[in-house]
Amino acid sequence: MFVIEEIFFSVVVPLFNKQSVVLDTINSVINQNYQNFELIVVNDGSTDRSLDIVNQNFDGRVKVVDQSNAGVAAARNAGVKHAKGDWVAFLDADDLWASEHLSHLDELIKTVPDVVMVSSSSRKVPPKFQLSQVKNTESDYRYTTSFFKRESQVNFPVNSSSVAVKRKVLSKLGGFLPYSSGEDVEMWARVALTGRVCISNFCSVYYRQDLTSGLSGKAIIENRLGNQLGGMSSTPVLRMIKERIKSNALTVDSDLKEYICFRLEVGLKVRFAKGDIKGLRELLRCSDWKSYCSPSKYDFLRYLPDFAIRSLRVLYFSVRK
Repeated sequence: MFVIEEIFFSVVVPLFNKQSVVLDTINSVINQNYQNFELIVVNDGSTDRSLDIVNQNFDGRVKVVDQSNAGVAAARNAGVKHAKGDWVAFLDADDLWASEHLSHLDELIKTVPDVVMVSSSSRKVPPKFQLSQVKNTESDYRYTTSFFKRESQVNFPVNSSSVAVKRKVLSKLGGFLPYSSGEDVEMWARVALTGRVCISNFCSVYYRQDLTSGLSGKAIIENRLGNQLGGMSSTPVLRMIKERIKSNALTVDSDLKEYICFRLEVGLKVRFAKGDIKGLRELLRCSDWKSYCSPSKYDFLRYLPDFAIRSLRVLYFSVRK
């Protein structure tokens, strides 16, 4: 009988000025049911007490990599460089793992042959959320092996706290690229293009909404929510996909087309929410929209005068209150 060897995870936590929450985050890793892992915290030039808190509370349990501030992409790459495990699981320094997280990822890896990336699901929670508030979780779950299909159904189901990737794949791809934001989304897509993935709907990650995030509001809107300035040319992931399509290195199937359209529609919604009518019209007129989205339920906006779009926006937000 063929027996799959036990998987060894390297957990990489990039850290920058999270003194109020990093203790809870590290504890959520230490308290995993699955204990065959190493924990690497990459201090990315923190100026608060974050590093002191890690050193004082987790001496011997955590490998600390200390570097000058270089950004989250460089911090994750440094963690991968020091990793010894076959798989690298990522966790942001203000998020939390349920105790079953690593055991669930291990189960997914053993379930899907030749998989190169696995991910559970996550839930947004308030900044002061604690794991003690979690009610009993359902043990049943479903999974999909279609990355782009799943990413078209839920906004960022694979994220930097839910995912684990084969270390050799990360190294072969050259690591995270030095974008100010969106570097993680671009990486997951690049990984998905190399082999099989497995994404489950089992919630084992709690994403604490950080009101003091180092990302500016502009960066969040333009990069993480997909404000598509110039269609597919603005965000890292869509730019990467467009370049590969142009060079004939990537064929657009139905799942990928749906993903591109979904991301462009998110950009349209962001423009609408901001009241950026000019940008909205530019997006509706661009060749990428026509290639991947039209005909679309949003095409009618192209024919409305500015005052009608403004009135529609006011009505939309008044209904949502």
